[in-house]
Amino acid sequence: MKVIAALLVMIGIVALAVLMRRGGADGPVPTGGGGDHAQAESPAAPVRPPLPPLRPPAAAATPDQLIASARTLIDVINVQESAKDATCWTTVRLMDAHFANRRIPEAVALAKIEACKRLVYAVWRKASQEASGPLTAAQIESALPKAEKAAVSLMTAAVPFYGDDPVCSVMNRDYHRITENKRSIYAITADAIAGSGVFAGRPIDICPLSDAGVNSLAAAATVMTVSFITAASRSAAAHENLAVEEEDVRDALVAIASDLALDVGSEPAPEASRGTAEPPMVLRELTALNIQRKVVSLRSWNKRIWPEGGSSEDIQLGLINRFTKIPFDAGGYRELRRSARGFIRQIAGDQPDQARYLGLTEVSAGLDRIFPHQILVNGDILVLVHAPADPTITDRIVMLDWELDAIRDSTVHWSIMEEEWQEAQALPLDPFAAELMADRMSELLMLFIRRCEAAARADGVATISGDTCAASLAGITFGRSESARMRWTPKDRAEKARLMASYASPLFKDVTAQSGLFFKRSDHPSVPHPMPARPGPPGPGQSGEAGPLRSSGPTGPPGSPGPGPQRPDFINGELNLITDTGSGIAVGDFDSDGRTDIFLPGNGGNRLYRNIGDRRFEDVTARLHPIDDDTDDAHHALLVDYDNDGRLDLLIVHAVLSSHLYHQNPSGDFDDVTQASGLDIGKDALSALCFDYDNDEYLDIYISRYGAQRRSLDGRNGSPNQMFHNLGNGRFEDVSLASGTANDGFSLASSAIDVNGDGLMDLFVANDFRYDNLYINRGNGVFSEDHPWIDRDDRGDSMSASVVDVDGDGRMDIYISQINTFSKSIGFVFPEATSQIVMDYRTVDSLFYIATNQLFRNDGSHFSQVQDTWFEPADRGWSWGATFFDYENDGDEDMYLCNGWRDGTTAENQQNHFYLRQANRYFLSNLPSAESYKGNSRTSAAVDLTGTGRADLIVTDFHMPARVLANMNEQKNHWLKVALIGTRTNRFGIGAVIRLKRSDGSVSLHQIDCGVNFLSQCDAVHTFGLGAKADAEEITVTWPGNHVQVVHGPFGRDTRIEITEPAQ
Repeated sequence: MKVIAALLVMIGIVALAVLMRRGGADGPVPTGGGGDHAQAESPAAPVRPPLPPLRPPAAAATPDQLIASARTLIDVINVQESAKDATCWTTVRLMDAHFANRRIPEAVALAKIEACKRLVYAVWRKASQEASGPLTAAQIESALPKAEKAAVSLMTAAVPFYGDDPVCSVMNRDYHRITENKRSIYAITADAIAGSGVFAGRPIDICPLSDAGVNSLAAAATVMTVSFITAASRSAAAHENLAVEEEDVRDALVAIASDLALDVGSEPAPEASRGTAEPPMVLRELTALNIQRKVVSLRSWNKRIWPEGGSSEDIQLGLINRFTKIPFDAGGYRELRRSARGFIRQIAGDQPDQARYLGLTEVSAGLDRIFPHQILVNGDILVLVHAPADPTITDRIVMLDWELDAIRDSTVHWSIMEEEWQEAQALPLDPFAAELMADRMSELLMLFIRRCEAAARADGVATISGDTCAASLAGITFGRSESARMRWTPKDRAEKARLMASYASPLFKDVTAQSGLFFKRSDHPSVPHPMPARPGPPGPGQSGEAGPLRSSGPTGPPGSPGPGPQRPDFINGELNLITDTGSGIAVGDFDSDGRTDIFLPGNGGNRLYRNIGDRRFEDVTARLHPIDDDTDDAHHALLVDYDNDGRLDLLIVHAVLSSHLYHQNPSGDFDDVTQASGLDIGKDALSALCFDYDNDEYLDIYISRYGAQRRSLDGRNGSPNQMFHNLGNGRFEDVSLASGTANDGFSLASSAIDVNGDGLMDLFVANDFRYDNLYINRGNGVFSEDHPWIDRDDRGDSMSASVVDVDGDGRMDIYISQINTFSKSIGFVFPEATSQIVMDYRTVDSLFYIATNQLFRNDGSHFSQVQDTWFEPADRGWSWGATFFDYENDGDEDMYLCNGWRDGTTAENQQNHFYLRQANRYFLSNLPSAESYKGNSRTSAAVDLTGTGRADLIVTDFHMPARVLANMNEQKNHWLKVALIGTRTNRFGIGAVIRLKRSDGSVSLHQIDCGVNFLSQCDAVHTFGLGAKADAEEITVTWPGNHVQVVHGPFGRDTRIEITEPAQ
């Protein structure tokens, strides 16, 4: 016991030391607004005395020793990849980006690889100084500081230990289980043989490695890579870069080299990667051997789809035809391979003006020249293909990451390269360049397959022959797609500083304690609690690679006990996804006393609260007959007048038990009319939206359903969404299929918006795990997705959809909170659309994300992403609800963003973000204030609880009480409240757009919604800020159906007006 205790103490010291070097005790990677909003300091390396010059080692490696080492490393990599997943280039780049919590452009990814190689080389060179033979593990470790030395020793133990910091342990484990660390050693060895890179124009100054030395240097590479990714991420945060940029790579290299007392030398000149004029012939042989071994390791790892015996070509053709809709015949498959080899020769063919040893940079540039593409944050590939007959016609083709993984599992790309390097005079490749080329080949092959399928479909043939393949690929060329990347400038910083100085802190004050709100913990048997303490088995085709189990606290050293008790919200060891969504809030003046009341479903206890003034509430849930006590699975609620009697009714959406519709009677009580209404909402219901899609004056109901089962890779196995047509007699009819809106994704939110100005409300649906949907209302009760309004390039996990006219052009835009996730614990053998992901403990614990919130601007014919030009660069967290409202009544809408996932994850306990708008920018507030608390929030509603025109916030948190945040703004701005009374349309004017013109010429636009954002609701009475001096001069209401009503002022300040729709 004393030994174990001592080991634990040592581990804690080591982890703390490494963690402190990596940027502080708050964690190695800035996740989701989890840090404070104060300006991050640019990471600066500590000032150290100059390092003593290194002497050439007495026993530097000879060329023969280096060649032997290269062969050994190829074999070592082959053995590891055969047993532990031959991770492709793209997957490792996704790891880098998600661990950094930021995008990493390809050019920067290449710079990161070269920088990490320089660190590995520096350790290798330093360890070689006093050596007289092959380097041992002890000699490698002697070149490292104490903390890193201990980390390497634990990582290379018989039972590896990756640290007790939960985030770092996942990163260390995942990087160490792939072969990028050993590939760096192999690449340095190849550079030494070629005389390229750091060895250009200088002698070999490293000793050969023993087997143990290889393992220790690889572990050191892992430790340094984790430190490097962390440092680069912090540098990006300090520079306010949306993505990791080359300056962040430089900063990280300097910081890590300084921390570890390493001499990384100067950056090699670009031409250094070309090596000598005539590198040894053995480099080509090594390239061919490396490629051949890659084919072997892939087939070994994927042995389930690679039976022993049989023709490799026949097996590959069978695998290709598993994911094609029109199969290739043998001739078509051979033509496909021949066309792909032609692209290889454009890069690696032995041409007079070409580099003799192709480095990573050269291969990347060559591939980009002939096959430009854009890698999306989730690993999908976007390619623009020009039509051979008319280059002005461009097809946008998105190849999905799991489809590409399937073609990679077939080994077609590597086997084509194997043929080329065995049969032709292809040039030798840097090991990383070979990985990059192979992945680009897989993408090119998938694109070729798509083209061949389209041609066969157009010709009406049942198989793809050689002639069909050749004709479809003739003259194919590609366009270039680049996403705009905005930089945060000193001018922006100065403007933000001036803005922040104009506000008094705090902006909000937490007044929950005196509000009278109630909180109910989730303990209802309707949502089962988990039973087994161990994770369940992997799903069909999913790898069984073990992951960290952080549910029981810190990961122990070798010999420590296994995982502890099961966690809440897990069923049979798997996360119940729908419970993770939490619960929201409904708002509205149900008793018509002029004060906005609220209803809190789920964790809020399914309680109806009457606003009694001064931000205090009275629980009047007894008005519900019967009371809905089933709180655990209640997620969303809406206060809505569905029968146009002028009284707000109540809809409560349940996921497991029956949803409820309550009708408010004249006495102010609510009667359950669910059965009588015919509103048969299915299981897995999550959120609701009310809008009048057919302009018959009655509000229809759209239900977004999620799906409690394991989700498939294509995200299409959720429970179909439901559309209910309001018949006007108190009853509803399910028209989900007839309307074309029975979305089968895992839908989280929806919004109604008239995108094309035809007077018909269209429908936007935000989906988890797949692309979002925009349904255009065709006016005959049918919606269609056959339109060019929005590009389906992004399959991110969308959480919410808010409607706002961000640019004041009179057209409503859409803001989506979204993330993209990654876990190395998720793996498949030959993934298919229906392959299912198991969200067990190991996957949840090792899930990293990148925030990809999007602002879609409606230009009248298309939605374009403009978030990077409007919002301050920042990690926006694992975001859920986004609420737009005018905090200080200055005439523009600010935004409150709810962040955080769940405790025990990489996105736990995150800071909510409040963006203050100034002109055409949204600035993230860095003022100390109650609204920027850390938690796992879900949504919010901006409501004037005091009648003073100032919007307070009500915020719901996952498994925690709702908060009431009082608006403390001291600016003396004026306001005007506008309430609509529909006569020809629905009673509260849901779907109407109010345009207010001020006396200073400024204009604001607001749409009256019922069910918006995420699990939230806007008050039907909208408050327009007027600023300090302006008056409201003119109000234009565009009622549902495009009936326009203009009302002229003057209107009083700081008051409420009602506008009644004309009868004709």
